Amino acid sequence: MKICSRSLSVVLTLLSLANPLGAAGTANENIMLDPLGGNWQVGFQQKRGGTAIIEFVHAGESVHDWTEMATLLGIDQGKGMDIDTYIDRVRSSLKQRCSRGPNVKILSKTPVSGLPARMIVVECQAYASGKAESYVQLAVAGRQALYSFQLARKVPRLDAETSSRFARFVRKLKICDDADPARPCLSSH
Repeated sequence: MKICSRSLSVVLTLLSLANPLGAAGTANENIMLDPLGGNWQVGFQQKRGGTAIIEFVHAGESVHDWTEMATLLGIDQGKGMDIDTYIDRVRSSLKQRCSRGPNVKILSKTPVSGLPARMIVVECQAYASGKAESYVQLAVAGRQALYSFQLARKVPRLDAETSSRFARFVRKLKICDDADPARPCLSSH
């Protein structure tokens, strides 16, 4: 899996690996990310086990001190997972981690790149740390992994305008696959 950013006109290979998820036969399916716009920068990236993550923050911020954070995930264990099963796991996890006001709402069931997808808004008034966080997440059930892109803000609830802006932002995620003529990757990343 590669992360292809059209804004930089380069291929960002997560953690300098051709296939960060490490599973055989997954080299053809790639994440394509339209330009993020603004002053986003990579704040953190890691591959651990079957999960690859990149966290983006605004220039001058860090993953420990941010106003908004965009997170891109590739989850190898999600291969073949039903998208609604994944959303149920998000709900279950939130109920365990969010001490006050957990809420998960589906915003859209529109496919992404012809693949099953769900866009959700997740809101927590207080985690165990006492801090609030809300985000819009786009989860896509790829053939070779489960992919997620989300934009978060440290607030207990997202107002309608922010929720709409976040939804437009996460729609920058596309999945391409050189082995699938219906979802070709651009040859000039």
